[in-house]
Amino acid sequence: MSIPAHVAGLLVVVQPGSLEETANRIGESPGAEVHVREPETGRLVVTLETHSLREQEAGFKAIANMPGVRSVDLVCHYVDPVDAGPARVVLAPPLEARS
Repeated sequence: MSIPAHVAGLLVVVQPGSLEETANRIGESPGAEVHVREPETGRLVVTLETHSLREQEAGFKAIANMPGVRSVDLVCHYVDPVDAGPARVVLAPPLEARS
């Protein structure tokens, strides 16, 4: 049985003066990594990697409830089955070809 990898891209806005402390706290959270810190805007770009959607929700809520966090926005979410092999794209036929 394969375990899917859920990866979410988050935009986190923090209160003025709390960027570094909040970024460090987020970085200590399981599966979370801070990639970009913008002190002038108070924004952080974060990825959250988990094995289930339930863990994604818990991680999202944990970050949103941290001291200094004003908002958390989900920018993207990707699910990758670990044992799925190479990615495959399936295109739907044009509308006129469908019956």
